[in-house]
Amino acid sequence: APEAVGRPLSFLEACAFQWINPKAWSLAAGVAAGFMTGGAPAAEAAAIGGIFLISGLTSAHAWAGFGAALRGWLGQGARLRLFNRLMGAALALFVVALIVD
Repeated sequence: APEAVGRPLSFLEACAFQWINPKAWSLAAGVAAGFMTGGAPAAEAAAIGGIFLISGLTSAHAWAGFGAALRGWLGQGARLRLFNRLMGAALALFVVALIVD
């Protein structure tokens, strides 16, 4: 049977996905519990939203730039295999460190 080929999410679909993203809900709940006092909820929410917007755009652009810079270098098979092996080993080490800790 032929494999189904998926398509990437559109911008609006990715935005809508955040409403069911458990990591986004965990982050929002943690920030609300830790930083909102309840004195001026609208102003606090706007300030936190602004901080999220600035930090999100900054980090997304940095990751995109880093990825674009590495794309050409990793385009060669041997380099990509080495990179994938190194990243896999790093992930395995982090898992072991979490278990041991």
